[in-house]
Amino acid sequence: MSDRTKKVLKIITNVLLVLLFVVASLSLVKNLMFDEVIVSGHSMETTFYDGNQGLVETTFWTKNNISRFQIITFKYQDHTNDKERLLVKRVIGLPNETIRIEPPNCDLYINEIKIEQYFLDEKTKQATFNKNIHQGNELFLKGLKLGDGEYFVMGDNRGNSMDSRGEVGIVKSDQITGVLKIIFGCSEFDETIKTCKKTTYDPQYWKFF
Repeated sequence: MSDRTKKVLKIITNVLLVLLFVVASLSLVKNLMFDEVIVSGHSMETTFYDGNQGLVETTFWTKNNISRFQIITFKYQDHTNDKERLLVKRVIGLPNETIRIEPPNCDLYINEIKIEQYFLDEKTKQATFNKNIHQGNELFLKGLKLGDGEYFVMGDNRGNSMDSRGEVGIVKSDQITGVLKIIFGCSEFDETIKTCKKTTYDPQYWKFF
């Protein structure tokens, strides 16, 4: 084998080792920092849909530095079948805030300051009010006070979401498992049942949060 051939083989070997290291590092980072999530249900329409897949950042820093309107995943004990479920909702109220929703337009007030919900259209926003839910008196009249490590969450599909207005209740910080960062695109969508049937991993169709 000539010296030139040996040199070329050495360069190729080094390049392959670097690529292998990069791939392994990215895989390690992904496994340490992110969890995959598959959306089940329609409570976050039209931000994303049933069947969508995404990545949730699970680092300690992220879970302890949550901002208003971020979308989180959290553990919920479903007492109807005594099983733990993972829910995906948007954070509306932060620890030690007072949250109030004023009918009939369902404007959001945090510590009596009106906050615009840019992700909702007017019809969806007005579906927030439901006089039958157990948080009703506080949330829609005098305001609901959150304590340390407590979060108020709702789905973007306000007329069809199980969230802090009802049985889910206030979310505690130790229930939170991560913050949604990416929803992958949908290459096959069933309009009838509003479900993503097939995912595309083409970055141009990703949605970032």
